[in-house]
Amino acid sequence: MTLSEKSDLLKEIKTECRDVDLVGYCIKMTNTRLRKEKMETISDLTQAFSCKIWDRSLFALTFANNLDVPANDAGSCTKYKYFKTNCGEWKMNLHHILAAVGYGKEVPVIPVGHDIHCHLSSGNWFVNFWIKCCERSTLSGFTKLVDMRGIEVKSLDSSISIAEAFMKKLPGSTECSRRAALHMFLESVKDEESSIIIKILWEDLNVAIK
Repeated sequence: MTLSEKSDLLKEIKTECRDVDLVGYCIKMTNTRLRKEKMETISDLTQAFSCKIWDRSLFALTFANNLDVPANDAGSCTKYKYFKTNCGEWKMNLHHILAAVGYGKEVPVIPVGHDIHCHLSSGNWFVNFWIKCCERSTLSGFTKLVDMRGIEVKSLDSSISIAEAFMKKLPGSTECSRRAALHMFLESVKDEESSIIIKILWEDLNVAIK
């Protein structure tokens, strides 16, 4: 792609995506390094939207289920240890790349892929990924995510995590958007114990609106 073509593409992206709710930046976890074009894309997005775009972003390490221990490390490293080490290296490298474009805060790096639950200390990878999406998105994006019903909130821990993400988005939002987002969230909750969280949410919401 020429510089002129890249410039035209970035202009088109800025026109189509004036209000960015959430960015999920996908990287193959099985890659040994971040390719040059990926690093350039991070720089290009920063120039197009400013560093603020990374406040609403996360990195998804795709094909995490295909990550295998290299043959030369098979005797000294378990698959679990190699998986954790690899995740840590990606987090460190991506942090350095973002720092180079002027963004010094941490951006979540989430491994995704079927059958990787045994490598995770916090349960289902899809639930973890979905909760992080809720945390990083705008209130508008939160509403859309919950409305997609890609997952039903079936555990109290998940409900608490999403409730906390929701409450952080209340300041500065309108009463209408608050209630719409809360309605979508309540509709997704399937766990009976979560009724406690729902009650707290309603009370806090009313206080916030007043």
